Amino acid sequence: MNEKTENDKKEALILLFMREVRALFLRMSKENVKHIVANGYQVSAEKFSKEWETILSKHCARVQKSFEKQIEKTLPEEDQGTSDLEESLLLAYLLTHCDRATKENSETITKTNEKNLADSLDYARNILIAQGLTITNRSLAVTANVYFLRFIKSRINKIATFTTQSIAENAKIAEATVLSGGDPNSVLNPVIPERNNTLKIWKDVGDSKVRDLHVFLNNTEKYIYEPFISGGESLMYPCDVSLGATAKNVMNCRCRLEYKLLRIRR
Repeated sequence: MNEKTENDKKEALILLFMREVRALFLRMSKENVKHIVANGYQVSAEKFSKEWETILSKHCARVQKSFEKQIEKTLPEEDQGTSDLEESLLLAYLLTHCDRATKENSETITKTNEKNLADSLDYARNILIAQGLTITNRSLAVTANVYFLRFIKSRINKIATFTTQSIAENAKIAEATVLSGGDPNSVLNPVIPERNNTLKIWKDVGDSKVRDLHVFLNNTEKYIYEPFISGGESLMYPCDVSLGATAKNVMNCRCRLEYKLLRIRR
């Protein structure tokens, strides 16, 4: 898959997920308005945590499927094809990663949702007081909803882009690891790195929106088990947070990895 095709595929997946994320946020918004009108305080974000897990899990499976065998297809024909052992190693890893990433992302999103809901109500109460208006449950609900919609507007693209990028690049590095004779659980675990001679190359998208940190990384080569260092933070692949990378390196990142793979069969 060439760079344009991969970027187009990611963009299509991001747009699809954005629609799903937006729809869930709007359901939350409506439920929150009803809850404030009835009770005078915001709905609990935990009420929607299972719905977040559902759409995140569905999207994870969709992205992994879209990037299935992407690395294998870049190899010479004689190096293509996988054994039952390779298939089982990769499948087991991808299923485990999908489950773990879904739970972690759902928890992070829910925590931020809880803060956004509480802050929206606080802002609404303060603005009504400042304007000398009568505070009722309905006026609180309407005003709080305005602020909540502002909060989610800035988050929809960030959630969709980060989730899609991290899943796609994780699936690629896992496949590259298996095809080069390694175990993805080892290569992606900094405690027990597995050495092999496969190289990974950081590629940015080449436009003016690329952050300076990632412009600096462009075309940098690392062995597959080595992290990239960006602004003092370590990343095994774009949007990787397993080594502690923060928002400055992962939010809205559209970079990708290419591989120079040493094929080792098992």
